[in-house]
Amino acid sequence: MHNGRYFLSFSGKITFRFALDGAPVKIPFTVRIPSWAVNAKLTVNAEQPKEYHAGGFSTIERRFKDGDVVELDIDMKPRTEKRADTGMNVYMGPLLYSVNIDENVEIIKDQFKTSAAFPAYNVTPASKWNFGLPENPEITVVSTGKNGFPWTPDSTPVKLKVTAFEIPEWRLLGDTTPGLPGEKIQVSSKCEEIEMVPSGCTRIRMTTLPIVESCK
Repeated sequence: MHNGRYFLSFSGKITFRFALDGAPVKIPFTVRIPSWAVNAKLTVNAEQPKEYHAGGFSTIERRFKDGDVVELDIDMKPRTEKRADTGMNVYMGPLLYSVNIDENVEIIKDQFKTSAAFPAYNVTPASKWNFGLPENPEITVVSTGKNGFPWTPDSTPVKLKVTAFEIPEWRLLGDTTPGLPGEKIQVSSKCEEIEMVPSGCTRIRMTTLPIVESCK
């Protein structure tokens, strides 16, 4: 599960099956449930969910027999989380998502500590980045079917399509990203669908987006 490719394509259900040669055995069975998995369900043989604690370890103590099944079903639906600075983040599972921004890449090889063999790179946006999200954006999960190294926008197994609004007046300050433009700013642009990828896939990142209200 630590491999990025497998976690990105993780369906949300983990199944443990007991295979015992002899008589039932009473043992404690402990499962760690992530803090973000607040809607997880922990069941034994498909019975009613057992009590659990998100962000900690949950232990089932019983006499297990051959064929018993313990299932941990984790809600992997995308979700948004508001921030205190009037912004909003988009998550799926433990992964934070960023706007997929095209890049202009400038190779720098004539400055201090750079050379043709070990250049530096100046990466700037080549596509729109200045988006805001409505209070309840529509989010669609897209499985790309990609395998192998998962940590580039083109190779990630999972992307998100998210409804958003461009904020034309929110612009770069020179080569620097400005702060968030305000709380629930009004926009007149048309709603569009943007692509978001895991933040770890990106080199330039627009991750916390302002919350906007359409004035149309």
